[in-house]
Amino acid sequence: MTLCNNLPLVSVADFLLLTLVVGLYYSRKVNTLREEYAVGNKHFATEKRGETLLATA
Repeated sequence: MTLCNNLPLVSVADFLLLTLVVGLYYSRKVNTLREEYAVGNKHFATEKRGETLLATA
């Protein structure tokens, strides 16, 4: 089998590996899940939080 036959598989594997590396790099900067991810480090306006809740409901 040549690389051309496995090109889609290699492309997907490369993408997943790159995603894993970027995720691990940036996860080191996050202190707590609630403050930095779930609440967006409180940088969202109240209106945006309300719109998100309405869209979810």
